[in-house]
Amino acid sequence: MSKSSQIPYTWEEIELQVRKNIVAMADILAVFGPSKSSALLDLFLGCDTSEIHTDDITDEQLKALDVSNHGIYRLVRVAYDYAYQVDGAERADGDDWYEVGALLGNTYAQTDRHGEPAPLYERWEQPLRRVLETFFARWDLNNNSGGMSVRKLSLLSNMSAQAVRNSLSKEGLKLELRVSGSDDDNSYELNASDALEWLSKRRGYISNRLDIQMNDPTIASTELLNSKDLDFVEAVNRLTKIRFQPVEKLPEVSGKPDQWVRDFLGGKSVDIDLTAIAAIGQALGADTAKFTGRAVEHLMRLKAGSIQSVK
Repeated sequence: MSKSSQIPYTWEEIELQVRKNIVAMADILAVFGPSKSSALLDLFLGCDTSEIHTDDITDEQLKALDVSNHGIYRLVRVAYDYAYQVDGAERADGDDWYEVGALLGNTYAQTDRHGEPAPLYERWEQPLRRVLETFFARWDLNNNSGGMSVRKLSLLSNMSAQAVRNSLSKEGLKLELRVSGSDDDNSYELNASDALEWLSKRRGYISNRLDIQMNDPTIASTELLNSKDLDFVEAVNRLTKIRFQPVEKLPEVSGKPDQWVRDFLGGKSVDIDLTAIAAIGQALGADTAKFTGRAVEHLMRLKAGSIQSVK
């Protein structure tokens, strides 16, 4: 479950911004749409708009609008749930990723008819736009093995861009130039594997829910091993479901008997063979050092428990 205290915005805040952006679009239609636009506005805003001035709407009128049938409303709700991994995050799919990219690419009203910025305005850092960018960053990391820019890392970690740069420098993580001739927070990227490892150590990062689809098995494996909500046995159980190598091949891969492998995967105590454990971790698409470390810790705890029970 997502840590609600780490979510920077409530859904109510974001919904209000969606309403404001819908009204900005209606304001443009009121002037640049059909000459007899009242029927269009009534349909667009779902109410009698004869008493509404779209460029000066009251708070009461804004909150009374039924915008639930608007595509942008549905899309932002999906983006919010996925960005902050709350209930409903599993509903997001590749089509949503594509449409969010379109919203961030200026396909919806960014100003009203007077040029006054709407929440989606690219140069106006509003919560609505940050939510969509956070969704886009998380989806790219989980499903496209996307390199993470300073901007994306900042959004996912709930840290300032400067704090991100300082942390990366302190940990010796090298950013690679993505956009030649440019030097801003979107120009340099950290590879996906290092990015997820770095994010997992940040207090402000909201880890992925365990039930969402992640198309990149390497990223999924890293997230599982980093999860503080899973013990080693459960992590291994889930790793076998996103494996690179069939479970039946693991005895051959590890050079260990079938029974040893079955006991190891089942969380039972076995003799510690670092080479075999590392081979299994690699076959399951996991970082071998992290997999081996967690496996040895798990096995040592089992052995310690056995010693205590004998005493």
